[in-house]
Amino acid sequence: MSLAAGARLGPYEIVAPLGAGGMGEVYRARDARLNRTVAIKILSDQSAADADRRERFEREAKAISALDHPNICPLYDVGEHEGTYFLVMPCLEGQTLADRIAKGALPPDQAIKHAIEIATALDAAHRHGIVHRDLKPGNIMLTKTGVKLLDFGLAKLKKAEGPLGVTTMAKGTGIGTLLGTMPYMSPEQVEGRDVDARSDIFALGAVIYEMVTGHRAFKGDSPASVIGAILKDQPAPIKDAQPLAPAALERTVATCLAKDRDDRWQSARDVAHALQSVVLLDARLQEERRRTSWAVPIAIAAAVVSVAATVALIGVPGRDTPVNIRFLVTPPEGTVFVSSEGTVPSTQLAISPDGQRIAFVAALAGGLPMIWVKELSQERAKPVTASAGASYPFWAPDNRTIGFFADNKLKRLDIEGAAALALADAGNPAGGAWNADGVIVFSPNSNSPLLKVLASGGPVTPLTRLDNARQETSHRWPAFLPDGQRYLYRARSPLAAHEGIYLGAFDGTPPVRLVASRWHAQYAAGHLFYLVDQTLMAHPFDPRTARLQGEPLAVVHEVQGSSTDNAGFAVAEAGLLIAGGSTIPPSELAWVDRSGKLLSTLAQAGDYIAFALSPDERTLAYSRVDSQLNTPDLWSLDLTRGAAVRMTSDAAMETHPLWSRDGQLVAYRAFKGGLGELRIRSPAREQTALNSIAGFDVLPSSWSRDGRSVVYLRRGTEDGTRMDLWILELPGGQSRPFRETPFKEMHGRLSPDDRFIAYASDESGQFEIYVSSFAQPQRRWRISTGGAVEPKWRGDGQELFYLSLDGTLMSVAITERGGALEIGRPVALFDTHIGAESRGPYRQHYEPAADGTRFVVTRRVADKAAAPIRVLIDWRSMMQTR
Repeated sequence: MSLAAGARLGPYEIVAPLGAGGMGEVYRARDARLNRTVAIKILSDQSAADADRRERFEREAKAISALDHPNICPLYDVGEHEGTYFLVMPCLEGQTLADRIAKGALPPDQAIKHAIEIATALDAAHRHGIVHRDLKPGNIMLTKTGVKLLDFGLAKLKKAEGPLGVTTMAKGTGIGTLLGTMPYMSPEQVEGRDVDARSDIFALGAVIYEMVTGHRAFKGDSPASVIGAILKDQPAPIKDAQPLAPAALERTVATCLAKDRDDRWQSARDVAHALQSVVLLDARLQEERRRTSWAVPIAIAAAVVSVAATVALIGVPGRDTPVNIRFLVTPPEGTVFVSSEGTVPSTQLAISPDGQRIAFVAALAGGLPMIWVKELSQERAKPVTASAGASYPFWAPDNRTIGFFADNKLKRLDIEGAAALALADAGNPAGGAWNADGVIVFSPNSNSPLLKVLASGGPVTPLTRLDNARQETSHRWPAFLPDGQRYLYRARSPLAAHEGIYLGAFDGTPPVRLVASRWHAQYAAGHLFYLVDQTLMAHPFDPRTARLQGEPLAVVHEVQGSSTDNAGFAVAEAGLLIAGGSTIPPSELAWVDRSGKLLSTLAQAGDYIAFALSPDERTLAYSRVDSQLNTPDLWSLDLTRGAAVRMTSDAAMETHPLWSRDGQLVAYRAFKGGLGELRIRSPAREQTALNSIAGFDVLPSSWSRDGRSVVYLRRGTEDGTRMDLWILELPGGQSRPFRETPFKEMHGRLSPDDRFIAYASDESGQFEIYVSSFAQPQRRWRISTGGAVEPKWRGDGQELFYLSLDGTLMSVAITERGGALEIGRPVALFDTHIGAESRGPYRQHYEPAADGTRFVVTRRVADKAAAPIRVLIDWRSMMQTR
């Protein structure tokens, strides 16, 4: 049926037709209630009479209604009027990607930008259990505000009906499809097999290829020839059609288009990360090319300086650094070392078993962390682009394959290969180890025993069990002995007599406690290596008897141990040892104005975790890491007199001070032995404490005006992978969830009048800022786009601040009218210079004054940098000379 201008569907008045498809028509219409222009998609009479097509129409409505993402066209309404079924969506201004490609290939940078937006939209759909199944240029709209993904009519939902088998015709192609459009279908689709998210990734690869080259990846004169190309052929290299395209883009697209879905990127988020890395790496290469004309003389001068520095380092008597440190490894140009999520950081690094390669984690400015590999025989480290989002790398015995964690998974990859293979779930991991028999032992989350899985894939089975008598809360940081059957691991317990380094075995021999180190340990060439405070010790150890012998020797000083029990060192049998310090450069606390101009310095250089202004703004409570013990404690700074007083000094980590609105109490987080605790005290003495459930972590973030509610972050209820927002009710101490979802929520901040709560959530695929009604959490508004964390209110509640993911402090005006919020346009205030190395729930970077005219910030000390990785070439000779 066709609708004439002026026809009505309930409150919607038809204005003009916009297009038609196999299932119905699309019209421009006016919403008489809200006086806005919309697009209405109606189901034709023929389709409405077809139960299968009507089901697809309903499926599209369900799919779109489940999604809230800036790159997915939203659903306004769904209805039926006198037998006509319809969907109501925004009337988008722009052109389809198909129309744009018809004019010629897109510039590579523009194509990659669109591809990242498409990938993030797909990731949002896949996270909700929705597979699009018909991704193609015709279903992608290019608008002034970015890409919009359309047409979920063929989407497969979580409870979809099984293998594909219905043949339809794709409009405009002349080629038959199996629930999709032939040139963009994956091999499993054209073979009629069931599909999953990786089928959309194949289509995404075909779309990217077409954007960059102007040609389809798979061509043919008939459906059979297109199917043959999809199943057997490789597309012509992108560089043949577009020589200026980055080389890394070729590899990224090729991985999308792998015939076997196990060889593709395993999530759309992986694709987005890889594409972001392509952009950043290409920018870096372009910069290096610009320097070519003068790079050689500078390289020669740098080599002379490096040799002189090494000679000076070796020749200075009494230097704290051992004499056999031969060189330092700093982050590659434009990057920073990145630690994983944790209060106190350490460098993530690993040595290949043959001692020839070093792996570490670093991130380009504004980018995601990835693994970099430096061969000792080469000057520069190289990025492993397929490792975007990586943490905690560990080497395979073959010296060319690496295990790591990313996207809540344990993964492996060949450093010269393309895609990573996911092996197991690991939402909050704490290390892995790989033996010569192809067995990987790993810790999947914050309160788990060790698990094991074959490196080739397969079932995951328990290896250790937490001992209740010893009150163990976690087993982590495994490391194999040379026989590959016994392994070291760190056991957490609140009982000092039971935590430390243990030796376990595959044959079930009861574990043996070796040493009471707070961090992980490794074995090499007759020595057990572990940290004592910040000194790396080498203790003679007989692996046959599993006994320590003699006295330990100090090897390297100022080695950082993290709050996750990971120590920043690695050692190889061949004699190579590497050691790192803190990944976060020292900062000072300072007042700055709205432009970022320094007003005054409050506290000198140190490692500050979190801080809070008292309501009268006369006192600053903060947590700072003790440089000797690697443990943060609470301090109170009188801002009038400049006098600081230590509030805590025990073995627990005390962080995240939070003032009550009357300034009489301070809530804070305490953490020890894998147990979190939310404590409440006066600045002078402790008042009361609330113990969290064993194995959980709690971080207070906001206190209500009446003093009866404390908002806090709490780890998920099973494996610690999620972060949810909870409310502690006072004085009784009962807790209830405020926002408990499969995603991560953090940084919950009540508005000054307690009517709203701002928080960060990663439900869209990256952290963004949302505001919810405190009384009705289902009523909420999205504030940011492009990624953001740490929302905080101005004292009158009419302005909200937050940090963008590139470290810019942003401001948004917020007006409340009749219980609803009007959100202003975000405005950039100043660059805080906060990088990827310190983002996350455990670090705080600014605090606004009540009037919003100035901020307390962590301000990087100009002449200080993150510690480099120190390399000892032959630590064994040092053992022999002592």
